[in-house]
Amino acid sequence: MLEGELSVEYKEKTAVKEKRKKTCNKKPPKPPRAPSLDVANQKLIREISELAMLKRARIERMKAIKKMKAGKTSSSCSNIFPMVFTILFCLVITFQLPRRQMLV
Repeated sequence: MLEGELSVEYKEKTAVKEKRKKTCNKKPPKPPRAPSLDVANQKLIREISELAMLKRARIERMKAIKKMKAGKTSSSCSNIFPMVFTILFCLVITFQLPRRQMLV
């Protein structure tokens, strides 16, 4: 009989614990707020954030310039002139070789 009473009491305790668990489904408490900063620290934080914004803007400008340079195709005239000059130089050298051999 003693065992029966223990099992009944155990069942009642577990039922009470289960009820408590079900009622505790509330939101967790908010974390405590950080202490407010004094004027000097606020000014320092403001300056740091301004520097970060300027740096970000500078990086964005640099990226835009790189994209413009990459997208910019060089004109064909600027490529043709050095090529013509090189061909003429090679032709002059080629025609000079047989004359030198005749002179020797």
